[in-house]
Amino acid sequence: MRITLLLLFFLSVHSLTGQKLRGRIHHSVTMLDTTVTHQLILLDYSKLLGTAVRFTPDSLFFRMHAAAEVSAFPAEQVRYLGVYQPKFNPDDEQFASSAPGFQDLTYERTALPFQEKARFKIINLLYLGTEFALNDNFEVGVGLAPVGLLLTQRARVSITPKVHVGVSNQSIYFPFFGNTNRGGTGVLVGDVTALLTLGDDRGFLNIGSGYFYNTDVRNERIFLQRLAAGGRVSKYWHLYAEAMASLNRRNDDAELYPSFTAAYGKRRHRWRFGVFTVYQQERRVRIPPLPYVGYTRYW
Repeated sequence: MRITLLLLFFLSVHSLTGQKLRGRIHHSVTMLDTTVTHQLILLDYSKLLGTAVRFTPDSLFFRMHAAAEVSAFPAEQVRYLGVYQPKFNPDDEQFASSAPGFQDLTYERTALPFQEKARFKIINLLYLGTEFALNDNFEVGVGLAPVGLLLTQRARVSITPKVHVGVSNQSIYFPFFGNTNRGGTGVLVGDVTALLTLGDDRGFLNIGSGYFYNTDVRNERIFLQRLAAGGRVSKYWHLYAEAMASLNRRNDDAELYPSFTAAYGKRRHRWRFGVFTVYQQERRVRIPPLPYVGYTRYW
């Protein structure tokens, strides 16, 4: 059984600006992010708190809390740059942080920087999985879907602080299904998608294009388009809308899967409350908006 997958994705591979210095910057650091406090540790172990502005191959530009101007630190003097996490009593409301940095939507993926090392996600008590960031650019995940095993992989890179590109694969393996007449046991279905995300977690536009595949069906070509937009509307809330459109080129049957979500995040938790629907062109199917809930734990 052959799988015909066509994926048009152009990703320029160049040396990133400030690559050597970048290796000393933690993956959770986003330049000009004033919602968190950055900690700069110099070569002599001096510690400075403030906001990282930008970096070049030779310097790191940093605005300290006690100063209005931006200071430039030579790369050879920088030991480490990370997000400052003070010790606190989690029950003390005065230390409650804002929403976790946004990196992913409910069902769709983005190319935004990975804000945490790992996260556990559950949606409607049916879809659950754990995803791990191996480094700044690669993420893998495993989980469970109804009667299937969920597998995810994603590669991403930031071209500029506001332009991010990547490629993602998300699939479900159903071990108890498949056409046994063809000698197969189990079915693998999923999609491979090229991603372009503009902005950051305070406001973003996400565009994706790829193909759906199914190992149980020969010569099936279903073209997918993804579109999402949203951002932070308060200290704890994000709002976003996402949609996936599919087109089977054999019969021009189009389907649309839109959803709208309000996400409440605090410390390392995020709760999602949304509605979704389905529209199928050929059969004139329109499903009334249905509610869903989700939860994500970051660490």
